[in-house]
Amino acid sequence: MRSAISGAVILISPLSFIPKNQLLREFLGVFMERCRPKRVLEVFIIVTYVSTFGLAAIGGFKIDFIGIAPLVALVCIFLMIGAFCTRFGMLDIRAGIRCVVYALLLAPPITLSTYLGVWLSMPLQDQNLAFADAALGFDWASTIYFVDSQPLLAAIFNVAYLTFSFQLLLWPLILAAFKHEARARLMVAGFAVICFLSSFISIWTPAIGTYAYYGFDGATLKNLDILYGYYFLDEFNAVREDSNFVWNLASSKGILTFPSVHVATGLLCAWAAWPLKALRYPAILLNVAMACSAVTSAGHYAIDVIAGCGVAMVSIAFLVWITGAGRSSAGGPEVSRSAISLSK
Repeated sequence: MRSAISGAVILISPLSFIPKNQLLREFLGVFMERCRPKRVLEVFIIVTYVSTFGLAAIGGFKIDFIGIAPLVALVCIFLMIGAFCTRFGMLDIRAGIRCVVYALLLAPPITLSTYLGVWLSMPLQDQNLAFADAALGFDWASTIYFVDSQPLLAAIFNVAYLTFSFQLLLWPLILAAFKHEARARLMVAGFAVICFLSSFISIWTPAIGTYAYYGFDGATLKNLDILYGYYFLDEFNAVREDSNFVWNLASSKGILTFPSVHVATGLLCAWAAWPLKALRYPAILLNVAMACSAVTSAGHYAIDVIAGCGVAMVSIAFLVWITGAGRSSAGGPEVSRSAISLSK
């Protein structure tokens, strides 16, 4: 059944949606003119559930739906907070809460897509990724030992890596509070695009990461926290090798190595925060640190970082294009100018 899902994934790849005739191109143009961040996000949510859970059903991938229950409870809590904000006229906060709810709703299909990609059990690519690093002149071990020898730098990277989830929830709230709701919605949609594109790429690039591949002895380090360099391996190996594996959202881990979703998300967050002048450069510095921490804290190859940047730029450009954020419209000139400046 894995071959069936592999074929289905290829069939629904982005290349299959290229317009084949003038009529379809005109239809797509009209769709783009009317498309706005809110509508894009709602369509994404529907499509992602249908595609990911549909592919899982086609391939016979086992799912424990009870694992989604805690997320449902969390969504209900945020919906109640949103209702409270509506009742007392806190509309900007309500808009931010709505974006957070969208992000939470996207968590099951996004996470499932990463597991489906790894589940296909393509050959491990660590040797090729390590070769790419060598071709770039990047010495991974020397970099790790250097950062570990700098206590402050190691502490910054350790903390920066852990801001991933917090940024995904906080930036939409902050953007909406400062009347950039359209930007907040684009950020949530951008994260979804990044994850699905990364999951698709990772079908052919599964890897166990640097710490495991090089057989690195973590006991030799004094300051770097390398928990996440090994943390995902039990799930990664189980989904590839255990025929009785059952996916549970509550116990899921980040199992993708190439490209780095942390790096791609960091670039997305920096792009999203750009209209906030007071937070623009702190956001950039934080996410540069988070990108670097993907190598030191999570066992990514340098080429993973480069690929993550590429995935982020493609995803942002795609959303700017499909929502018309690059054109003067009701979507807001502020989205247009800043979107263009950082997507180039």
